[in-house]
Amino acid sequence: MTFNHDRFKGKLIDLSDSSEATITKARKSASSEIRPNRSKKNASFVLGELLTLAEEQGLIVRLISGSLHSACYDALAPLADKILRSAHGAQDNPRIRVILTDPNELDQTNNAFYNVIKSDNEAAVKVAMLDGVQYTPPHFATVGELAFRFERNHETAEADYSFNNPSLARKIVDYFDSWYEVLPAFSPGQNMSQQSQAA
Repeated sequence: MTFNHDRFKGKLIDLSDSSEATITKARKSASSEIRPNRSKKNASFVLGELLTLAEEQGLIVRLISGSLHSACYDALAPLADKILRSAHGAQDNPRIRVILTDPNELDQTNNAFYNVIKSDNEAAVKVAMLDGVQYTPPHFATVGELAFRFERNHETAEADYSFNNPSLARKIVDYFDSWYEVLPAFSPGQNMSQQSQAA
């Protein structure tokens, strides 16, 4: 009798330990293991651990997000504030660099993370639009050229992350920087269609 893999497709349980304690332990031990982040539940926690690493080591945060969704990012606002406060006068500013792929969905009034970074010289927000064309690069976050969380499926928030993988982190940073250098700054109060007309 042969094993029918198709019968179990999408039904297998991910047995990898993704508890918050295990994620924190991986950060503290500078684990180079590439770990799965299979649900939205732990996405914010993994991002929080990445920001904690950035704050502890004074590293640049780069992230691509649709609209800094409040359910994921609002809890991270105090960490962003710590990173920015420690950055004043630093040579590597802006310390938090963001590219938005769907800025029309950003709640500019109530989004706690955005409100921390929007008026700080040590942060910069850009829009994934160039010459009137909207782009949708993958969502990810990097810390320095050391750590990352890279989403393979944005709808389910399935991602892989590592707290100490310079070879992969550098590739993701290079990809981010190639976009960041050419994209326009996000203008508060302006929607995507207005950005398109201004280009």
